[in-house]
Amino acid sequence: MNLYHLVILVVISVIRVWQIDANPVPYAISAPRRHGYFLQLADFHMDDHYLEGGSTKSNCHKYPSKASQPTCGKYGVPGARYDSPYVLVKETMEWIDREWRDKLDFVIWTGDNARHDKDEVPLSKKEVFDLSRNTTAMMVDLFSTSIKGRKPIPVIPVIGNNDIYRHNHIRPKDPILISYEQLWHHWIPKNQRDNFIQGGYFAVDVAPGLRILSLNTLYFVKKNPYSKNCYHKKSPGYIHLNWYKNELKKARKDGVKVYVIGHGPPTPDDFRNSCFNEYLSISSWYTDTIYGHFYSHLNMDHFLLYDSIQNKVTSVPDDIEYPESEAITITRNVKKYVYWLRDMYSDVSDSVRRRSQKTNTDPIVVIQVAPSVYPVYLPTVRIYRYEIDDHFNIQNKKHSVGRPLDYLQYMANISHYNQHKDNHETLEYQLEYSFRSLYNVPDLSVRSYIQLADKLVHPSDSKDQPLWSVYVNNMFIQSMNDTFDSLK
Repeated sequence: MNLYHLVILVVISVIRVWQIDANPVPYAISAPRRHGYFLQLADFHMDDHYLEGGSTKSNCHKYPSKASQPTCGKYGVPGARYDSPYVLVKETMEWIDREWRDKLDFVIWTGDNARHDKDEVPLSKKEVFDLSRNTTAMMVDLFSTSIKGRKPIPVIPVIGNNDIYRHNHIRPKDPILISYEQLWHHWIPKNQRDNFIQGGYFAVDVAPGLRILSLNTLYFVKKNPYSKNCYHKKSPGYIHLNWYKNELKKARKDGVKVYVIGHGPPTPDDFRNSCFNEYLSISSWYTDTIYGHFYSHLNMDHFLLYDSIQNKVTSVPDDIEYPESEAITITRNVKKYVYWLRDMYSDVSDSVRRRSQKTNTDPIVVIQVAPSVYPVYLPTVRIYRYEIDDHFNIQNKKHSVGRPLDYLQYMANISHYNQHKDNHETLEYQLEYSFRSLYNVPDLSVRSYIQLADKLVHPSDSKDQPLWSVYVNNMFIQSMNDTFDSLK
């Protein structure tokens, strides 16, 4: 090869590198990949009044008057309902930065950044938004700042019920939505900002062939006095669900797959009946398009499994006003909730068994519910692995780009770090389990979850016998195994 040809090859290589760098597609790399990773962060509940050494009696907001009173640890109080200290959120972000940041394609951030309003330290509208502003600044610094050649990573946020004041209360076109649109403008596409200002929801493409719909489920829940019957055309829930249906129709036409994300998961106790029924009906109609529903809010690590044919709720009128105490909350009814889950899995498993094996499982809808950073049990983060194709062709409408393959559940044993705080150890998260490996399923498809539900409630051999106990222990992040022995 002569010098002239060598120079030409170098120039061509430089042009190709420039073309790649000039294309702001975060998932494009030189070698074809078959899978990528995304992160789910949920429920920070950061408390700017938290005092290390504060009394548990005061929700960690005041130092104890007596030396004998229990106190709050540096990283929080595991197994209790005290909110997250700033240091826990900060060092969680630092761990992600060290271990996962540069392996991620995008982040879903499913809401609830502010502390709860539950003691004599008053919570104001300004403080709630300031806490959201502070956590947003941390997310921007970690994922959206391009420094030292690191690529910016898209973040897809969700409004949680504690991200507004009063908690759970949000009107259509609420002024707080303008504030959040301005706060999150770098993550919300320009053509979706009117939707967000109207209702707090938007759509965004995160990879070739993969779109995310960020929902505002506060328009569906009983606790929001401004949510109304989702069958009424002027209600915010109806308008939102109509947008949801139209976006799924558009995604199917565009040949892309969809992840649906939100804060509070759809349950018949939390959603208004009409909203719950419509959500299930729409979602089951587009199971060929939807590859996953990702929620949080309940702090427990679990999944919901609905058969849209038999899970419609009709027992309670939907125009009544619900006192907040009537809906299942994260602070009570844990035993009832776990038993309800087991009955749900059993009902779906039995229903599928009764059908012919040739019958499609399309009516089955799976809802992922991720646990929280907030240490009501132990702090957690979740990493999903999903199918990608760097040679994606939009003409292939039957592609499997976006298919969830596995997730890795991480937890931080803050009991250890609280006890050894004088050693100045760096907070580390450890792998609790891999979903595929632990439950011996091929992926995160609907069929895999039906298979798992069947093994949980109808174990067929000895190795499946203890699986329900393992599952319940995982629900509470290994922190209260003895407490919940009676639920197994």
